[in-house]
Amino acid sequence: MKRKRLIVQLILILALVGVSAVLFVIGKGHQLLIDNKRATIDGVRVEAYEWVNVYVNGAKKPIEIEEEDRQLAKIAGPWHHIRIEILEDGKVAKTLEKRFTVGLQNSFLLSLQKIVEGKEDWLTPR
Repeated sequence: MKRKRLIVQLILILALVGVSAVLFVIGKGHQLLIDNKRATIDGVRVEAYEWVNVYVNGAKKPIEIEEEDRQLAKIAGPWHHIRIEILEDGKVAKTLEKRFTVGLQNSFLLSLQKIVEGKEDWLTPR
């Protein structure tokens, strides 16, 4: 009887630890630094965009980023969606949408030039 009770208690403790780990990963906050500065990609210099609107995780209000600027977005959890609108003369010239996941690091740098050019290293831990 005592052995059965001990096994049940150990299973409950392991389940509690497992649920705690899952909740930690799902609720962990991150800082996403969105960079609109000129960059060199494969030896070619790519200029910063004049004006960019960035929507993170379906937000109604965009993060507005000017040329040669960076903005901070706070996100929580591992799975995210981003929509980038590149503006020229006040009108949307190009739109790009991407889904991405982040690890357990606290902050990440997102390069707008690299994501638009289709490079794989557009999101890097800081």
